[in-house]
Amino acid sequence: MVSALLALLLAAAPPDRPTLTVAGDRVLVALPPSILKQKEVRARLESALTTTFIVKTKDSNARIEIRYDLWDEVYRVKRVDAAGRVAQQQIANAAQLEAWWRTPVEIARLAGDRAALDLELVVLPFSAADESDARQWLSKSGGTRDPSIDSKSVVDALIGTTLSARPIVSYRWSLEARR
Repeated sequence: MVSALLALLLAAAPPDRPTLTVAGDRVLVALPPSILKQKEVRARLESALTTTFIVKTKDSNARIEIRYDLWDEVYRVKRVDAAGRVAQQQIANAAQLEAWWRTPVEIARLAGDRAALDLELVVLPFSAADESDARQWLSKSGGTRDPSIDSKSVVDALIGTTLSARPIVSYRWSLEARR
């Protein structure tokens, strides 16, 4: 009984804190690998849908997208840093994914010698591209032959109730970056 309760508490524990580093005037964050091991996140990563990680600060956003390609059995990953630079690649397995995950991503610029940052990580169940594809598919396939039913209303209701990107999980940290 005690070990089951302890296991439950550990499973619900928040992830470790991110690590900030400064390179010149760029503030970089390395997200903790424990995020990838969270039950809710792990389930999404194995779903073959794109899992999107939005890293937010007051002034900027960075984005990480991970999709497991069932056909090729690889992870397709994409990083968009706060400056808008995009890096994409394929990763062969979960161990390599965790190593890639540890690579810092730019989230801000440092104006002085230090900066206090409120960092939020929001994990979404799909990407903007997945959502757009689903909206197009629903719009095209949502027609009905019954003239008493407004097809557009049915499609709008489906989109409104099924395609809202509600976060899987989200985390907030207050961190400090120093030169």
